Amino acid sequence: MGLIASGEIEVIPTPAKAGEHAVVLVTLATRDYGIKFRVKDAIHLFTATSWADNQGSTVRLANADGDFRRFLSRYSWPLMRYFKV
Repeated sequence: MGLIASGEIEVIPTPAKAGEHAVVLVTLATRDYGIKFRVKDAIHLFTATSWADNQGSTVRLANADGDFRRFLSRYSWPLMRYFKV
């Protein structure tokens, strides 16, 4: 908590309706491509995208999950202005 209080770690709020949007992405990924994209992955993606938009720049998105990368390779084209993988 001290690192948060000092500003060394910034807590990024989850975007509005992230849960509902996450379920839609998980359904698309599973139904269309059999990708095991999880709700937590979708919320990570929404939060990073929202943060990049608020910053007016791109952010580096890190995730070691192969299905997360597969999802991005199929669906990331509208999001590429926000992050680099």
